Amino acid sequence: MSANYTEPLFAYLSFAGMLEVERVNAKDAAEFNLSSVRCIATASVFFCLAALTRSNGAMLGVVYLGYSTLTFVKNVYEETGRVDFFSKTVLKRVIMVASLMSLFVCLASLIPVFLVQAFGYSQFCLGGNKSCHSSPWCEDRIPFIYQYIQKKYWNNGFLRYYEVKQLPNFFLALPMGILSFRCIKKFFNNSPSGNRLPGNFSYSFRILPYVLHLLVLVCVCTFFMHVQVLTRFVSACPPLYWYAAICHTRFPHGEGKVIVGYFLAYATIGSAMFTCYYPWT
Repeated sequence: MSANYTEPLFAYLSFAGMLEVERVNAKDAAEFNLSSVRCIATASVFFCLAALTRSNGAMLGVVYLGYSTLTFVKNVYEETGRVDFFSKTVLKRVIMVASLMSLFVCLASLIPVFLVQAFGYSQFCLGGNKSCHSSPWCEDRIPFIYQYIQKKYWNNGFLRYYEVKQLPNFFLALPMGILSFRCIKKFFNNSPSGNRLPGNFSYSFRILPYVLHLLVLVCVCTFFMHVQVLTRFVSACPPLYWYAAICHTRFPHGEGKVIVGYFLAYATIGSAMFTCYYPWT
């Protein structure tokens, strides 16, 4: 998180966007106004920039702005009741706001993906750049440079990294995998707690999208990618820090001590290993 690389910038943009989303979700449905729209628009900009920084940022708009839309609909339903919710006036307002949020979702998630694909296509597949040696992805029905590069040059794909020679990399990712698993398990095992913030990391609708986002990233990294990048792939997921902070506060001499020890060891050993060109990520 402190390296001179894309992760710190990506984490900052992600957290800034999430903060704007939470400013909207903290309000009652009746308080949704121009200020709320500005927050959603600002969040969209942050998520868009995050997606331009790292490709996995394309999920941010769908997860968090989509969650904000559902939160708004849920709040309206709870405040108006079932009968009034389906009245013409209320339903019209819900559709209008939901459509506006959906537009921001598309802008935040699709524009970066489109720009990257368009740039790649223009560089390798069009006009003077096209030759008999053009990449085969140019001829696909839906040309998608990212998938082609990941598969051909990085050997990414379902279980393609599961080889005996990669066992050391699996051990490298194991601590963060365990931490992520325990974080997700703790959330879903606890009883519902309404709309509370994660003081004890109990299940709540408000925290759900953050944990689902973490769960998807862990699954994608475990089964489709170089598994050792899990240590930084999930660095922009707040639940990890919430869970680590709670463990350190409640169990300072047990699980909390182990987590802090891992963080310190990873940063110290990793700095030495990486700068000496040893495998570390």
